[in-house]
Amino acid sequence: MADNRKLRKKQIRKERDKLSDKEIFLSRPYHNSLWRYAKALGKKETISLTINYDEAHDGDIAKTDGRNIILNAANQVTGHFADREEKMLSHEGLVAHECGHVRFTDFRRRNTYLNGFLKGLIYPRPPKVKTAADKRAWKEMKTYLEEKDFPALLCIQETAQYLRNILEDVFVEAGMCQEYPGSVCTAIQKNAAVLIAELPTEKERKEADVDELSIILDLVFRYARAGKTLAEDGYSKSYRRELDKCRSIIDGAVLNPEPDSRLIATNWLMIKLWKYLHKKIENAKKEAEGLSEDEIRKKMNEFRQKNCQLIALSADSDDMEERGEIEGWNGDPDGKPCQDSEVQKSDDMQDLSAFRAGIRDLQKSEKEAATEKSG
Repeated sequence: MADNRKLRKKQIRKERDKLSDKEIFLSRPYHNSLWRYAKALGKKETISLTINYDEAHDGDIAKTDGRNIILNAANQVTGHFADREEKMLSHEGLVAHECGHVRFTDFRRRNTYLNGFLKGLIYPRPPKVKTAADKRAWKEMKTYLEEKDFPALLCIQETAQYLRNILEDVFVEAGMCQEYPGSVCTAIQKNAAVLIAELPTEKERKEADVDELSIILDLVFRYARAGKTLAEDGYSKSYRRELDKCRSIIDGAVLNPEPDSRLIATNWLMIKLWKYLHKKIENAKKEAEGLSEDEIRKKMNEFRQKNCQLIALSADSDDMEERGEIEGWNGDPDGKPCQDSEVQKSDDMQDLSAFRAGIRDLQKSEKEAATEKSG
């Protein structure tokens, strides 16, 4: 009897090996397995899962609107792994990541926050600037908001969206890894290690003629996910100095359970990185002269696809509908500013050091394995 079972398992594996990745990953049994996994981790019986297979390098990786998870089984992160079992583990990590958003992300706040910029509003409240440099940055940003300068507002919104995603992604991943420290955490960290490994160097960015904002955002992304790394030494001192201004803001935001904290921190990061964002805005304004709003959107989207290849794990959901007002939010640039205490980390949240160390260790292992294989 035991011999018969072994024979059947061997035959099943043999038949499975004949199938392509696409056939397996789009199969009903594979979908149902990941769907059960999503319902368990997301703690939401009504959650749905859609799996597609888009091999385009710039295709989405995964995303959710809080109700439905969409996974691109052929995404660039999963594609990094050669072994099918590792690809399946990557899928589990991506689904776990989206389940973290389902459980911890306030999509209502996200939508109101991002839509606010195009109305000349800054949610939840303006930053409380103190230094001369911060005051100057806020004055210029506030002018764009009050004048409803469309190219400028699009640049601000796009930058805020990216920075907020970085902070929110690390927050939800750290929370999921704390709750599920075994294979779930490993799967999440392996994907994160791949993302960081794929970050272009400063030299590669400059050779591709991207804007400076993209370079400093790479550093923010790297630090938020992996902490301080040796890779930072490969960047110019000017960029490293700018990152130093942002480290405590990043740490506070990804450790704080208050949903507004990452939005407040995002506004602060834009102030700290204003010289790069301001340069991007001025270039966008020149390009947009004489164009309609639709033409400006199209032109900026084309520019972004060509020059600003920002790295992200979760794509933002297409659902940007606002669902009612949020108490305490008026978005008035002249309103009562946020206090410093609102961007500080909470003592009740876990330390990120273990989470970041795990990602760095996996990166190191991947490099060693690659070196050994090539040798």
